[in-house]
Parts: sequence; C-alpha cells; structure tokens
Amino acid sequence: MATRDKPPVPAPPRALARARAYAAGVRAEGRKVTWPSRSETLATTGAVFVMILIMTLFLFAADQAMAWAVRWVIALGM
Repeated sequence: MATRDKPPVPAPPRALARARAYAAGVRAEGRKVTWPSRSETLATTGAVFVMILIMTLFLFAADQAMAWAVRWVIALGM
C-alpha cells in the first residue's frame, strides 16, 4: 500500500518578520486610539495635583495625630 504524503507544514516566520508584524500592529492600534486634547490633559493633570495635595495634608494630619497619641500613651506609663 502506498502511503499518503502529508502537505508540507509552513515554516514559522523568523524573528525579524515577527517583530515587524508586531510593530505594524502596534502602529495600527495607536491610530485607533482617541487621544486627549491638550486642555483635557492639563485638566486631568491639575486634578491629580489637587488630589496629591489633599492626600498629603490628610496623611500629615493623621501622622501628627498618631504621634501625639503615642506620646500621650508613653507619658501615661511614666
């Protein structure tokens, strides 16, 4: 009996070809993105800085309150 020959399996693409295909895909996806305008970017940057300021003040106050509480507890033991 004769055996059937299987069709040849295509060789996997080489590393450089895969890198080029990946870069082309990245560029294509980058074109699909709706990028924020300059004013939107500045507004969100301002909001981030305001939140950083608020959290800084909150954490400073919490740290000072805890330091006061620890000093008070230590003073009770003396």
